[in-house]
Amino acid sequence: MIRIRFFAGFRDEVGKAEIEVEPRGGATLGELLEGLKENYPGLGKVLEEGNAIFALNQEVVEANTRVKDGDEVAVFPPVSGG
Repeated sequence: MIRIRFFAGFRDEVGKAEIEVEPRGGATLGELLEGLKENYPGLGKVLEEGNAIFALNQEVVEANTRVKDGDEVAVFPPVSGG
């Protein structure tokens, strides 16, 4: 299983802080999230806007990173400071 954790507005769109999904062999993070759009249409909208940062096992990655069983993914908005 792959654990996906959602933060801030992503959590609001999904309606849950965390879900678990079965990995598809050789899938990228982007493909995994694309597959969730059907069940979570609001997630698709915010992902298409490009305002998301992804972390895989607590390391920031791009959407083309491959995922595997046992991984933990976090999806959160860009953070700015000042």
